[in-house]
Amino acid sequence: NPTLSNRQVQTTFRTPLTPVIINKLSAEFARAVKSPELADRIRGEGAEAVGSTPEEFRQLIAAEVPRWRKVVQDAGIKVE
Repeated sequence: NPTLSNRQVQTTFRTPLTPVIINKLSAEFARAVKSPELADRIRGEGAEAVGSTPEEFRQLIAAEVPRWRKVVQDAGIKVE
C-alpha cells in the first residue's frame, strides 16, 4: 500500500530581490509563523507552520515538481 503524503505550500514570490532581502523576508516570515498566536491559529486550521529557509524551500520545490508532474502525466490530466 503506498503512503499518501500531501503538503500545502504557501509562499510569496517576488522578483527580482537580492539574496539579502530574500533572507531577511524569510527569517521574518519564519519568526511570524512560529509565534504562539499565529502557530495556534494555523494548528487550529489543521496545518503545521514550518517557516523554512530559502534553500530548504528550493529543495522542496525541486523534489515536488517532478513527483507531481509524473502524477499529472500518468493520470492524463489536461488543462482546460
